[in-house]
Order: sequence, then structure tokens, then C-alpha cells
Amino acid sequence: MKPYFEDEAVQIWHGDCREILPTLGPVDLVLTDPPYVGLIGGHPIVQGGVGKHYNRSLTIGDAWAASLDWIPLAKPLMGLGCFVFGTHHNLPEVAMALAPMRRAALLTWHKRNAPPSGKSVPRFTEEYIWGFAQRVGLKWDVFTSTMIDTPKLAAGCMATERLVDTDGVALHPTQKPLAVIKWLLGVGGETILDPFMGSGTTLRAAKDLGRKAIGIEIEERYCFIAAERMAQAVLL
Repeated sequence: MKPYFEDEAVQIWHGDCREILPTLGPVDLVLTDPPYVGLIGGHPIVQGGVGKHYNRSLTIGDAWAASLDWIPLAKPLMGLGCFVFGTHHNLPEVAMALAPMRRAALLTWHKRNAPPSGKSVPRFTEEYIWGFAQRVGLKWDVFTSTMIDTPKLAAGCMATERLVDTDGVALHPTQKPLAVIKWLLGVGGETILDPFMGSGTTLRAAKDLGRKAIGIEIEERYCFIAAERMAQAVLL
């Protein structure tokens, strides 16, 4: 099996991460935003993805689901540690799945321009990122705050970075700002892995910082978008 795209810094694999992860060697850091179920108007909305959904009822009207079955496959590859994006609905279960790794930090990304959530639920202006340490080697003290506050956000990412089609429609629903990912990569790690690559922001950020990166994505249209982003000049 050959990568969908490869250059001197980046590999992109098209397929189910549960099938591809066992074929990969160790990396320094896993940084990913896996698919999960969110709440809109009190009803769970499936965001997609390949993982098995584990449904729980935490409180009345607060159902959630998280894809967790990728973690046992990725955990042996995490040489130094990992970052995993999520919401308040799945924080405990993600932490338990990553045990016995050390809980180094729970970071909060403040989303200034978060859209309304709908009826019966608050406007979610925060997103959370678990940071776990597998062993020493990451510079966790580089974070002088556990709050990420990136100004001038629009539709979930930097207005000048948003990937859109000719009609102005976003090409990926949860594209992350490069500034947020680069902030996280400040802890170090020479080789970065993103099992849920999406439009390739983690890979783009790593390449800009002179790191190596591996991305996995099940939808080929996103592999194409990410490959095009990798072919651009490094943005220093």
C-alpha cells in the first residue's frame, strides 16, 4: 500500500485509521480532532467518522457519543504524548481510554465567534483539548496558560484560512486555525501523527514549523484538499 501523497516532510494515507495505524511506526506526538456527536437543540447530531459510537446518558436530555476504538491502536505509537480535541460530553471517557498515560493538561480553546447552538442548549464558546504525556520529552511548561484565545476567528477558523468552494461554502465543517495547532505544537515533537486528518491543518502546521507529519483520512476528497495544501510553500 502506497501513501496517497508523500514529500520530504509529509505522508498522507487514504483509508480507515483502524486499518492503517497498525502498519505505522512510532511517532513523537499524536494530535487529532476525532469525530464525535454534539448536541443541537437537545438532539444528538452525528458528525460522521469511522469509530464505533458509545452512547451514554449523563443527565436527562444530555446524550453524547464518542469514537474511542481508535485509541488502543494509536496509543502504542505515541512516543511522547498526544493532544485530543473534544467537548465536555466526552472528556472523562477519552481520559480513561488514554490511561495510564499522565494527564498533563486540559486546555480550553475559547472560540470568540462561536455560532448559536440552537434551542435548550447554551452557546458553546469553548472546545477542549486533552494533553497526555507518555514519557518525558515534551515541554509542557511552554504553556503559560491553559486557555487558547486566538483573535479574529470566523466560522471556527481564521477568516483568511477558511477553505471554501467557488460558491463560498466551507470545504470542511471543522477546519482548525493554524495558530491553534501551532500553539499546541510548541511542546515539541519532531514527528506528528493525525489519524483524523480532515483538511490537513495539523500536517500544514507541522510542515510550516519544520517537523515531519503523517495524516490519515477516510474521505478521499479531504485527502485531495490536504495534498494541495502540502504542495504550497512553507508559511513561515
